[in-house]
Amino acid sequence: MPNKPLEKFTLNDWLQARQDMSSINFAQLKKDARAIGLPIPLPVRGRNTSPVVKFDFSLSTMAREVRISDIEAVNRFKKNLQDWSDHLMSDLRSRVTSMGLVSEKKTSVKLRDSFETYIKLDDEYHVEPVRVGIRFARHGVFLHYGAGTGYGGKEGSRWIDRLGYSHTTNPKSLGKAGTGTRPARDWFNPVLEYHMKELADIASDYSLDMAVDFSKFYLGY
Repeated sequence: MPNKPLEKFTLNDWLQARQDMSSINFAQLKKDARAIGLPIPLPVRGRNTSPVVKFDFSLSTMAREVRISDIEAVNRFKKNLQDWSDHLMSDLRSRVTSMGLVSEKKTSVKLRDSFETYIKLDDEYHVEPVRVGIRFARHGVFLHYGAGTGYGGKEGSRWIDRLGYSHTTNPKSLGKAGTGTRPARDWFNPVLEYHMKELADIASDYSLDMAVDFSKFYLGY
């Protein structure tokens, strides 16, 4: 996808731009995106933001009042989700430790120490879980891709700044992500995939009509 406009940027395009551009120019790129209403991926949004993987539970809101009247079932659902989250966090920590994945900078939060989960309750009664999410340090995404300064993807990108000037990915970094000293390290997907069926079983145990949305499950390539 060479010479793509800003409107068609993928996460990898954003990662490449962040690697190749100065902090001032990249800040302007994000400003340009916001000006035309484009979403900015969490991994490149800012220093204090973290990537989030969300698992949404689809269930009719019309029958929610009936479901939450069985408080024992709701509490069991919450506990099962919390136990699932705890097991997932433990396995993610074990995997990054076994793979030797650490932060590049001493001041950075270690990936294994950055994992957090949350359970979102429904907006109407604030009782029934409707989502469970996972947060972790942004550099976990770069480790996954094998990306970094000078290590871009196979295809370059093109964008126009607010002054109308055209910019392209540094050609010296093209195709280097996942090579040399920056191999791609798939620390994330195998662990979540292993726990996928367990989460689906927890949802169906609570309600046979409940489905889990796994559409945002994997970190892609």
